[in-house]
Amino acid sequence: MVGKRGNILKESTNRGNGWRKLRPVGQSHVLRLVRQWLAAQKHKVAKMKVELIEVKESEKSVLRQLMELYAYDFSQFDGADVNEHGWYGYTYFDFYWTEDSRHPFFIRVDGKLAGFVLVNEYCYVAKEKGTKSIAEFFVMRKYRRIGVGRAAAVQVFERFPGKWEVIQHGENEPSKVFWEEVIGAYTQGDYRREKAVTEDWEGQALLFDNSIHI
Repeated sequence: MVGKRGNILKESTNRGNGWRKLRPVGQSHVLRLVRQWLAAQKHKVAKMKVELIEVKESEKSVLRQLMELYAYDFSQFDGADVNEHGWYGYTYFDFYWTEDSRHPFFIRVDGKLAGFVLVNEYCYVAKEKGTKSIAEFFVMRKYRRIGVGRAAAVQVFERFPGKWEVIQHGENEPSKVFWEEVIGAYTQGDYRREKAVTEDWEGQALLFDNSIHI
């Protein structure tokens, strides 16, 4: 709870009369708790095994289920609705096992499914043939903000040295922050940002060449 002056209030109990009253918690106390939590999360991630595993055609049904979770999350930005069968669906799904330029991966953490990455060569800004693109990227909520997405992204980039394009929806601020931090650190700031326009929405594209960093 937040008080009128912006102080965070902590509930305490008066044992004498049973009434509960609120007392302010200092900003320094809150910051200390946040730092302790972040330190604990970093230690936790350091012990995790994050893997990028190519999705076999026999595992399509598993990926399809995960993509429904992803589509549900993303619907707040693209306004997508489910069909009459309750599915969002994905137009290019089967192409990931019929076209050589498409690559589907599971993200696993300590062996558990934690998300997926779809890579292809269909870009909206980059013109160079063979430029790779993160078509879709999804990390389940349990594994967000603890370094799993960053580790998975770096593994994807390392698999495909060369030119890259990574686009983000214009209203998806968490995505823009995440990718700028990841790519900025990965390339040591050697990337460029441009406007991106897809068939359905506008946003930004981050472009870089990691062949010069490997």
